[in-house]
Amino acid sequence: LASLHSTSKGFYGECGLRGGYLEVANMSPDVMDQLYKLLSVSLCSNLIGQISLEAMVNPPREGD
Repeated sequence: LASLHSTSKGFYGECGLRGGYLEVANMSPDVMDQLYKLLSVSLCSNLIGQISLEAMVNPPREGD
């Protein structure tokens, strides 16, 4: 099972913010090795993209 999400095309409509994540479960270790190698050569998000992704997956709670 693989789950993908991007903050640039997310459910909040955060256009222009570059960030995303991939979650993989029950995948063959050989496939995971190849996937890790493929994703390691990608560019990483800028600071604003990383902050927006963190706020999306861990939204502020009452009292924060």
